[in-house]
Amino acid sequence: MTDSLPCPHCGGASDLASWLDRAHSKLATEATVRATCPRCETEAHLALRSGEAAIGSLSPAPTIFRPERRTRIEGLTVRTHFDHITIERAARRWRFEH
Repeated sequence: MTDSLPCPHCGGASDLASWLDRAHSKLATEATVRATCPRCETEAHLALRSGEAAIGSLSPAPTIFRPERRTRIEGLTVRTHFDHITIERAARRWRFEH
């Protein structure tokens, strides 16, 4: 089991923590954050839920997340709230607001 997600643009794989360290904000779409690739700095979107992460893009209106790759991630906990999302894994914690 790996926690690497490949960039939809350059194809380079980076671990989830590297993606989350470069995430900018929670999007209106539930449990989705905007992040920058640790390798090529191109924008991508992550859809997160406890135990799983997906990387992909958003379609234009109506906004729909289009996954390119999904991976099971042991120990990943995701909590969605009205105005933010909290993500935890292995003593790390991220919080993203709208």
